[in-house]
Amino acid sequence: MNVPPGSHPRALVEAARSRGCETVQIFSSNPRAWALPRTGPDRDAQVRELLEEADIHPLLLHTPYLVNIGAPDPDTYARSVATIVHAADRARRLDAYVVVHAGRTVGTDRTPALRRAAAAVLTALKLCPDTKILVEPTSGGRGSVASTIAETAELLACVDDDRVGLCLDTCHLHVAGHDLSRPRSVRATLDEAHAAFGLSRVVAIHANDAKDPAGSCRDRHESLGRGTIGAAGFRAFLSDPRLGHAAVVCETPGDIEEDRANVERARTYARGTRRVDAPIA
Repeated sequence: MNVPPGSHPRALVEAARSRGCETVQIFSSNPRAWALPRTGPDRDAQVRELLEEADIHPLLLHTPYLVNIGAPDPDTYARSVATIVHAADRARRLDAYVVVHAGRTVGTDRTPALRRAAAAVLTALKLCPDTKILVEPTSGGRGSVASTIAETAELLACVDDDRVGLCLDTCHLHVAGHDLSRPRSVRATLDEAHAAFGLSRVVAIHANDAKDPAGSCRDRHESLGRGTIGAAGFRAFLSDPRLGHAAVVCETPGDIEEDRANVERARTYARGTRRVDAPIA
Protein backbone atom coordinates (compact mmCIF):
# COMPACT_ATOMS: atom_id res chain seq x y z
CA MET A 1 0.00 0.00 0.00
CA ASN A 2 2.77 2.48 0.86
CA VAL A 3 5.34 3.77 -1.59
CA PRO A 4 8.54 4.43 0.45
CA PRO A 5 9.90 8.01 0.45
CA GLY A 6 12.40 8.55 -2.33
CA SER A 7 10.94 5.82 -4.53
CA HIS A 8 11.01 6.34 -8.28
CA PRO A 9 7.87 8.11 -9.50
CA ARG A 10 7.02 5.05 -11.58
CA ALA A 11 6.50 3.12 -8.31
CA LEU A 12 3.59 5.42 -7.50
CA VAL A 13 1.91 4.78 -10.85
CA GLU A 14 2.53 1.03 -10.64
CA ALA A 15 1.07 0.89 -7.12
CA ALA A 16 -1.99 2.81 -8.29
CA ARG A 17 -2.52 0.56 -11.30
CA SER A 18 -2.16 -2.59 -9.19
CA ARG A 19 -5.11 -1.41 -7.10
CA GLY A 20 -7.28 -0.39 -10.04
CA CYS A 21 -7.08 3.30 -9.09
CA GLU A 22 -8.11 6.18 -11.30
CA THR A 23 -6.95 8.90 -8.91
CA VAL A 24 -4.24 9.05 -6.26
CA GLN A 25 -3.68 10.60 -2.85
CA ILE A 26 -0.17 10.89 -1.45
CA PHE A 27 1.29 12.78 1.50
CA SER A 28 2.92 16.08 0.63
CA SER A 29 5.75 15.24 3.05
CA ASN A 30 6.50 12.80 5.88
CA PRO A 31 3.08 12.26 7.54
CA ARG A 32 4.53 12.01 11.06
CA ALA A 33 7.36 14.57 11.03
CA TRP A 34 7.88 18.29 10.46
CA ALA A 35 10.92 17.97 8.22
CA LEU A 36 10.09 19.04 4.66
CA PRO A 37 11.66 17.11 1.78
CA ARG A 38 13.75 18.79 -0.88
CA THR A 39 11.51 17.69 -3.71
CA GLY A 40 12.66 19.49 -6.80
CA PRO A 41 10.66 20.67 -9.80
CA ASP A 42 12.20 18.00 -12.03
CA ARG A 43 10.92 15.11 -9.93
CA ASP A 44 7.47 16.65 -9.57
CA ALA A 45 7.34 17.23 -13.33
CA GLN A 46 8.14 13.55 -13.84
CA VAL A 47 5.39 12.49 -11.42
CA ARG A 48 2.89 14.72 -13.20
CA GLU A 49 3.87 13.40 -16.62
CA LEU A 50 3.62 9.76 -15.56
CA LEU A 51 0.20 10.28 -13.94
CA GLU A 52 -1.07 12.04 -17.06
CA GLU A 53 0.19 9.20 -19.26
CA ALA A 54 -1.63 6.71 -17.02
CA ASP A 55 -4.83 8.83 -17.04
CA ILE A 56 -4.73 9.01 -13.25
CA HIS A 57 -6.26 12.23 -11.94
CA PRO A 58 -6.85 14.24 -9.90
CA LEU A 59 -3.86 14.02 -7.55
CA LEU A 60 -4.49 14.86 -3.90
CA LEU A 61 -1.63 15.97 -1.63
CA HIS A 62 -2.55 15.25 1.99
CA THR A 63 -0.66 17.34 4.55
CA PRO A 64 0.99 15.55 7.51
CA TYR A 65 -0.92 14.53 10.63
CA LEU A 66 1.06 17.01 12.78
CA VAL A 67 -0.44 20.00 10.99
CA ASN A 68 -2.95 21.90 13.14
CA ILE A 69 -4.27 25.08 11.55
CA GLY A 70 -6.19 25.91 14.74
CA ALA A 71 -3.19 25.59 17.05
CA PRO A 72 -2.74 28.35 19.67
CA ASP A 73 0.96 27.48 20.16
CA PRO A 74 2.98 29.84 17.92
CA ASP A 75 5.63 27.25 17.02
CA THR A 76 3.10 24.56 16.06
CA TYR A 77 1.07 27.10 14.12
CA ALA A 78 4.10 28.45 12.24
CA ARG A 79 5.22 24.95 11.33
CA SER A 80 1.71 24.07 10.21
CA VAL A 81 1.52 27.10 7.94
CA ALA A 82 4.98 26.39 6.50
CA THR A 83 3.95 22.80 5.78
CA ILE A 84 0.78 23.89 3.99
CA VAL A 85 2.74 26.42 1.93
CA HIS A 86 5.22 23.69 0.98
CA ALA A 87 2.33 21.42 -0.04
CA ALA A 88 0.69 24.23 -2.01
CA ASP A 89 3.91 24.90 -3.89
CA ARG A 90 4.19 21.21 -4.82
CA ALA A 91 0.52 21.11 -5.75
CA ARG A 92 1.06 23.98 -8.18
CA ARG A 93 3.79 22.00 -9.95
CA LEU A 94 1.83 18.75 -9.85
CA ASP A 95 -1.57 20.21 -10.82
CA ALA A 96 -2.89 18.75 -7.56
CA TYR A 97 -5.20 19.65 -4.69
CA VAL A 98 -3.96 20.12 -1.12
CA VAL A 99 -5.97 18.36 1.62
CA VAL A 100 -5.64 19.74 5.15
CA HIS A 101 -7.52 18.78 8.32
CA ALA A 102 -9.70 21.50 9.84
CA GLY A 103 -7.65 21.52 13.06
CA ARG A 104 -8.22 21.57 16.80
CA THR A 105 -8.49 24.35 19.38
CA VAL A 106 -6.16 22.71 21.96
CA GLY A 107 -8.02 24.05 24.97
CA THR A 108 -8.69 27.53 23.62
CA ASP A 109 -11.95 29.13 22.50
CA ARG A 110 -13.24 28.04 19.12
CA THR A 111 -13.76 31.54 17.66
CA PRO A 112 -10.07 32.54 17.65
CA ALA A 113 -9.19 29.01 16.47
CA LEU A 114 -11.52 29.54 13.49
CA ARG A 115 -9.68 32.77 12.67
CA ARG A 116 -6.30 31.05 12.97
CA ALA A 117 -7.46 28.21 10.70
CA ALA A 118 -8.77 30.62 8.08
CA ALA A 119 -5.58 32.71 8.22
CA ALA A 120 -3.39 29.61 7.71
CA VAL A 121 -5.27 28.61 4.58
CA LEU A 122 -5.33 32.16 3.22
CA THR A 123 -1.58 32.55 3.80
CA ALA A 124 -0.91 29.49 1.64
CA LEU A 125 -3.23 30.82 -1.05
CA LYS A 126 -1.57 34.25 -0.98
CA LEU A 127 1.87 32.69 -1.53
CA CYS A 128 0.61 30.08 -4.03
CA PRO A 129 -2.45 31.74 -5.62
CA ASP A 130 -2.96 29.11 -8.32
CA THR A 131 -3.48 26.31 -5.79
CA LYS A 132 -6.79 24.93 -4.57
CA ILE A 133 -6.94 23.83 -0.94
CA LEU A 134 -9.47 21.30 0.35
CA VAL A 135 -10.36 21.47 4.03
CA GLU A 136 -11.25 18.12 5.58
CA PRO A 137 -13.67 18.30 8.55
CA THR A 138 -12.51 16.14 11.44
CA SER A 139 -14.21 13.46 13.54
CA GLY A 140 -15.55 15.84 16.17
CA GLY A 141 -15.30 15.88 19.91
CA ARG A 142 -13.99 18.47 22.27
CA GLY A 143 -11.61 20.93 20.63
CA SER A 144 -12.74 20.40 17.05
CA VAL A 145 -12.58 23.49 14.83
CA ALA A 146 -14.93 22.01 12.22
CA SER A 147 -16.49 18.55 12.14
CA THR A 148 -20.24 18.97 11.67
CA ILE A 149 -21.89 20.52 8.62
CA ALA A 150 -22.74 23.68 10.56
CA GLU A 151 -19.18 24.08 11.87
CA THR A 152 -17.76 23.47 8.40
CA ALA A 153 -19.99 26.19 6.97
CA GLU A 154 -18.70 28.59 9.64
CA LEU A 155 -15.09 27.84 8.70
CA LEU A 156 -15.77 28.34 4.99
CA ALA A 157 -17.49 31.65 5.76
CA CYS A 158 -14.49 32.72 7.83
CA VAL A 159 -12.11 31.86 4.97
CA ASP A 160 -14.40 33.48 2.37
CA ASP A 161 -12.43 32.37 -0.69
CA ASP A 162 -13.80 30.31 -3.59
CA ARG A 163 -10.43 28.59 -4.05
CA VAL A 164 -11.08 26.71 -0.82
CA GLY A 165 -13.09 23.53 -1.29
CA LEU A 166 -13.89 20.51 0.84
CA CYS A 167 -12.83 16.92 1.22
CA LEU A 168 -15.59 15.10 3.11
CA ASP A 169 -14.62 11.98 5.04
CA THR A 170 -17.57 9.63 5.54
CA CYS A 171 -16.14 8.15 8.73
CA HIS A 172 -15.55 11.63 10.15
CA LEU A 173 -19.05 12.82 9.30
CA HIS A 174 -20.62 9.69 10.74
CA VAL A 175 -18.79 9.69 14.06
CA ALA A 176 -19.15 13.49 14.35
CA GLY A 177 -22.91 12.94 14.60
CA HIS A 178 -24.27 12.78 11.04
CA ASP A 179 -25.62 9.23 10.90
CA LEU A 180 -24.78 7.88 7.45
CA SER A 181 -26.01 4.33 8.03
CA ARG A 182 -29.53 4.94 6.64
CA PRO A 183 -30.39 6.36 3.22
CA ARG A 184 -32.87 8.79 4.76
CA SER A 185 -30.29 10.27 7.14
CA VAL A 186 -27.71 10.40 4.33
CA ARG A 187 -30.11 12.48 2.25
CA ALA A 188 -30.81 14.73 5.23
CA THR A 189 -27.07 15.26 5.79
CA LEU A 190 -26.42 16.07 2.14
CA ASP A 191 -29.46 18.36 2.01
CA GLU A 192 -28.09 20.22 5.04
CA ALA A 193 -24.66 20.47 3.44
CA HIS A 194 -26.12 21.71 0.16
CA ALA A 195 -28.07 24.43 1.97
CA ALA A 196 -25.10 25.39 4.17
CA PHE A 197 -22.31 25.71 1.60
CA GLY A 198 -23.32 23.99 -1.65
CA LEU A 199 -22.20 20.50 -2.60
CA SER A 200 -20.25 21.89 -5.54
CA ARG A 201 -17.62 22.85 -2.91
CA VAL A 202 -16.98 19.13 -2.29
CA VAL A 203 -14.09 18.26 -4.59
CA ALA A 204 -13.09 14.95 -2.98
CA ILE A 205 -14.54 12.27 -0.72
CA HIS A 206 -12.65 10.02 1.67
CA ALA A 207 -14.85 6.92 1.55
CA ASN A 208 -14.16 5.14 4.83
CA ASP A 209 -16.48 2.99 6.89
CA ALA A 210 -16.34 3.42 10.67
CA LYS A 211 -15.56 0.92 13.41
CA ASP A 212 -17.54 2.99 15.92
CA PRO A 213 -21.15 4.26 16.01
CA ALA A 214 -22.48 7.61 14.84
CA GLY A 215 -21.71 10.38 17.33
CA SER A 216 -18.83 8.51 18.98
CA CYS A 217 -16.19 11.01 17.74
CA ARG A 218 -13.75 8.10 17.30
CA ASP A 219 -11.77 8.21 14.06
CA ARG A 220 -11.20 4.53 13.34
CA HIS A 221 -11.60 3.50 9.71
CA GLU A 222 -13.06 0.22 8.47
CA SER A 223 -13.39 -1.38 5.04
CA LEU A 224 -16.43 -0.25 3.08
CA GLY A 225 -19.63 -2.05 4.01
CA ARG A 226 -18.07 -3.72 7.06
CA GLY A 227 -18.54 -0.98 9.63
CA THR A 228 -21.32 1.03 11.23
CA ILE A 229 -22.11 2.95 8.02
CA GLY A 230 -22.63 -0.18 5.94
CA ALA A 231 -23.45 -0.84 2.31
CA ALA A 232 -26.82 0.94 2.31
CA GLY A 233 -25.30 4.12 3.67
CA PHE A 234 -22.45 4.14 1.18
CA ARG A 235 -24.76 3.39 -1.71
CA ALA A 236 -26.93 6.39 -0.78
CA PHE A 237 -23.96 8.70 -0.22
CA LEU A 238 -21.76 7.83 -3.19
CA SER A 239 -24.59 7.58 -5.71
CA ASP A 240 -26.08 10.98 -4.88
CA PRO A 241 -25.92 12.89 -8.19
CA ARG A 242 -25.01 16.12 -6.39
CA LEU A 243 -21.64 14.55 -5.57
CA GLY A 244 -21.08 13.01 -9.00
CA HIS A 245 -18.20 15.39 -9.75
CA ALA A 246 -16.16 14.45 -6.65
CA ALA A 247 -13.17 12.10 -6.68
CA VAL A 248 -13.28 9.24 -4.17
CA VAL A 249 -10.36 8.01 -2.06
CA CYS A 250 -10.55 4.91 0.17
CA GLU A 251 -8.37 5.33 3.26
CA THR A 252 -9.17 1.86 4.51
CA PRO A 253 -7.10 -0.75 6.37
CA GLY A 254 -5.77 -3.93 4.81
CA ASP A 255 -3.39 -5.31 2.22
CA ILE A 256 -3.36 -4.81 -1.54
CA GLU A 257 -6.19 -7.30 -2.05
CA GLU A 258 -8.37 -5.44 0.43
CA ASP A 259 -7.44 -2.17 -1.27
CA ARG A 260 -8.67 -3.58 -4.58
CA ALA A 261 -11.86 -4.82 -2.94
CA ASN A 262 -12.58 -1.41 -1.39
CA VAL A 263 -12.01 0.36 -4.70
CA GLU A 264 -14.45 -2.02 -6.39
CA ARG A 265 -17.02 -1.61 -3.61
CA ALA A 266 -16.79 2.17 -3.88
CA ARG A 267 -17.20 1.92 -7.63
CA THR A 268 -20.25 -0.32 -7.22
CA TYR A 269 -21.85 1.95 -4.63
CA ALA A 270 -21.22 4.97 -6.86
CA ARG A 271 -22.62 3.08 -9.88
CA GLY A 272 -19.48 3.81 -11.86
CA THR A 273 -19.93 7.59 -11.89
CA ARG A 274 -16.66 8.60 -10.18
CA ARG A 275 -12.92 8.20 -10.32
CA VAL A 276 -11.88 6.02 -7.38
CA ASP A 277 -8.64 5.45 -5.53
CA ALA A 278 -7.01 3.68 -2.62
CA PRO A 279 -4.44 5.99 -1.01
CA ILE A 280 -0.74 5.64 -1.68
CA ALA A 281 1.49 7.40 0.84
